[in-house]
Amino acid sequence: MIRRFALFFAVVVIAAALGVLPAAATQAAGRSVPDQEILADGLFRDAAALDSDEVSAIAALYRRVVEECPDTEYAREALWNLSSLAMEKTPPDWKEAAASLELFLKRYPDAPDAASVVERLLLVYGESHRHADALPLFERLLKTPEDIPSDDLPDVWFRYARSLEGAGKKNEAKTWYARVCSEAPGTDAARLARERLEAMK
Repeated sequence: MIRRFALFFAVVVIAAALGVLPAAATQAAGRSVPDQEILADGLFRDAAALDSDEVSAIAALYRRVVEECPDTEYAREALWNLSSLAMEKTPPDWKEAAASLELFLKRYPDAPDAASVVERLLLVYGESHRHADALPLFERLLKTPEDIPSDDLPDVWFRYARSLEGAGKKNEAKTWYARVCSEAPGTDAARLARERLEAMK
C-alpha cells in the first residue's frame, strides 16, 4: 500500500507537534465500516480506470473516499495518493500536498503508515520553504535521539540545521552544523554541513 521511509519517532508526538490530538475518524454519514469499504473499493476502481492524465477526476474520486469512507484504510491511501498527485504537478503544489498529509496525521496519528507520512511532510515543508513548520517535528524527534538509528542521526541533525537556517535562526543552525562536523566526520552530512558553515561566514 503506502511505501515506507526510514523514520524514527512516535507518531502521537508528531500529532502533538501539528497541534492535533489522536482521534479516530468519525463515522461517515452513518455508514458502517463494511459499507464504507465497499464504496471506497468502487471509487478506487473508478480512479484506476481513468487515464493517468485525468488528474482532476482522479483527485475528485480520492477526495470522496477521504470524505465518505474515513474509517477505512482506503482513506489513508487516498490521502497519500492525493499528496502524490499534488507533488507530481508541474510545478508541484506543495500547499495541497501538505494539506493532505497534515489531514492524514490529524485523523490517523497512530496508523502504522503514519511515519512514512511524516517523512514526506518534512520533505514537503523543506521544498516549500516552510522551515518554521518543520521545526516542531524535528525538535520533538530530537528529544528521543535513542530512537533514531545511529547511521541516520547525522542526516537528521543536518536537516534540522537547514530548517533552523531557513527559519532565520542562524546561530542555532551554525551550532547544529558544527555538531554534525564534530560528531559525524567523514559523512555526507558533515560535508554538507561544512559547506553551509562556509556559506554562512
